[in-house]
Amino acid sequence: MACEECQAGSVPAEGCLCNGEIKRPGDFCPYGPGGTILLQNGLNGYNKQIGAEINAHEQDTTSVGIYQIRYAGSYTTKDLIKFDLSSLSSSEKVESATLSLYQTFSSGISEVRMYPLLKNWSQTGVTWNCLNDQNNNGCNDLGEISWETSGATGNTDRNQTYSSITMNDTTGIWFNLNVTDAVKSWIEQGRPNYGLLIEEEGGSYHRFTNGADSAQDLRPKLEIKIKSQNFNYDVNSDSKINIIDLALSIYWQGKNTTAEPQYSHLDINEDGIVNWDDVLEIIKHI
Repeated sequence: MACEECQAGSVPAEGCLCNGEIKRPGDFCPYGPGGTILLQNGLNGYNKQIGAEINAHEQDTTSVGIYQIRYAGSYTTKDLIKFDLSSLSSSEKVESATLSLYQTFSSGISEVRMYPLLKNWSQTGVTWNCLNDQNNNGCNDLGEISWETSGATGNTDRNQTYSSITMNDTTGIWFNLNVTDAVKSWIEQGRPNYGLLIEEEGGSYHRFTNGADSAQDLRPKLEIKIKSQNFNYDVNSDSKINIIDLALSIYWQGKNTTAEPQYSHLDINEDGIVNWDDVLEIIKHI
């Protein structure tokens, strides 16, 4: 079977290598080349990114999907954005994660910070004061919950550790924000994914496309690079999985790859020893 890297989506007739694992025709591979997962509304059937804007001037108003930020006293605005990651396994190992926002307007250069949120919020009800004010009446109805501190700045509202980037006043370009630590905590450590709070710190005004923008390719996107599973079913590196690979795996049974790392390529399941579990993995993929 050929070992070309898969594109994200259905596996083609010739099969392909999905982040280090052989996939057969009809299977689905969530990864692109290099073990990359790209999430963007409208791409490969994904439509689970949500967002909203909260502002200090209209504290009981919900603005769905309007992405603009600035720090300006009583006119301060902030963005909340979330990508659903429930399709990803906790066994995935995140190498990097990048949130990309397409800037359509800017009044100047300033620092922009991203804080992981600690509370679940409603896209249609989140406001400056409330997580889920469905009637926009001040978070007074049964079941509606206030932020600890208005503007989602409390210790229980958001993680106080943030990542940041300096955004300039160039429009019509992408800005790439490093969110690796947050994504790793959601996927690998099982912490709840409530998305990110995005704040501007210098008094400038930035505006971005949102998840429902008419230009699908300019919508916010999250690119996650997953570490390769490093499954090497092709033991002799001839681009085929066949009886020769099986024979080599059987022949070198019992090798301890910690003491003899030259045999590590035969340790399919990476448990430190070449054994019958590795042989069975090769049999599955012949």
